Amino acid sequence: MYKEISIYGAGVYGVLLALQLINRDVIKSKGIKVNLYEKGPTIMPGWKSISLGGHKFNSGFHGIEMPRAEEAFEGLSRVLGTASFTNISNYKLCMIDDMIVPFGEKNSLWPTPFKEEFQNLIEASALSKKSTSEYCLSKLTDYKLGRIIEKCSYRYSDELVNCWHSFYPWFYPSDFFNEESDEGWLFRNPLTRNYDKPYYYTPSNGLFESLIEPLEKELQECGVNLIKNTTIDKSTLLSITDQQETLPIWTASSAILLFLLNRDLASNLLSNKRYMNLVLLESLDDSLNKWLNSFSDKPSEVICINTSCSGLARISFPSDMNTVENIERHLLIEVIGTDKELKSGSINEIENAVFKSLGVNAKYSDHKMARTLFTVSDSMIEEAQQFLTTEIEGLALDVPYSYWWPINIAKCGYASKKVADMITSKL
Repeated sequence: MYKEISIYGAGVYGVLLALQLINRDVIKSKGIKVNLYEKGPTIMPGWKSISLGGHKFNSGFHGIEMPRAEEAFEGLSRVLGTASFTNISNYKLCMIDDMIVPFGEKNSLWPTPFKEEFQNLIEASALSKKSTSEYCLSKLTDYKLGRIIEKCSYRYSDELVNCWHSFYPWFYPSDFFNEESDEGWLFRNPLTRNYDKPYYYTPSNGLFESLIEPLEKELQECGVNLIKNTTIDKSTLLSITDQQETLPIWTASSAILLFLLNRDLASNLLSNKRYMNLVLLESLDDSLNKWLNSFSDKPSEVICINTSCSGLARISFPSDMNTVENIERHLLIEVIGTDKELKSGSINEIENAVFKSLGVNAKYSDHKMARTLFTVSDSMIEEAQQFLTTEIEGLALDVPYSYWWPINIAKCGYASKKVADMITSKL
């Protein structure tokens, strides 16, 4: 019988799993200790803020998407309290060159040239033996949106097929949201048919970093043994095998685990490197406020494909917590590409794209490289997964939910409950 459960990785998934387990009756009745290990100085490293232009911002757009992330929010709010959060609208827009279209808009409401091409794609894919996604990808250069996607795809990967999921179905009408069994697809489907109205929970002050310290405190008060600044290397993994009364659970990315076990294979897997720079623009007048207020719901974000600024991936509108003025002043721009440092002409391209598509007169304030990204092919993941499966058997390390790139909070919630159910069923 296990006396301890050790969770390796205190990101969102690891923290939610620890909270799930520590509150299970079987864990309490058997007196099983729950350990949570983190290699860095704090839990939730992805929630650390970034400073730009003398202000603090989340490191890119952050939000707990509801009702999709109900499992995750229930776990967090149970220990932090609902007063720690506020809800904002989840109203995504799509920038397609200079055009703005609501995310999930029905094909019948798109501009005529796009609408006709989409209808042809839907009809032709139905006659083919391919799924709509496969058909749209195979005919990419035959329709306008496809050619725009092709131009912008290099920001994620050398080969478009490896990053197709970053464009499809996001920039397509809701008529295309009907194929997959992934929970994200299942969530989007009813929303496009007006069954639910989505929204986000964010921290009351807007910064996810503000939740880290109280969450660490609550974890410890709940009985979780939190161990930070932990060295996790191959020798650590080998020593886990000798701890027969401890159940070790790996909750960090499988890419990190692969790197510890086989650096050559990991290097091949993570060779498609890209960088995300965050660029802060400041509105020169009230044009941003007017644009945001022109919608029935305030836009939460704009996801972008723009041939004049192909690295422009997303625009969000963080409130300035350092002013009492009831006005939006900042635009946070996510720019992705092969360059670690932005090229000299990129700032002008971004400012021009914002002005042409949003009509907002904004100037550059600051920028920083925020994180490194990787896009991995399905075949490479399959090879890496096969290797890990074999190695893990010899290590007695359990990886019940494997992921190879950052996953959203909703998936962390689903995974933590499913894994906690699996663990407790065996005790």
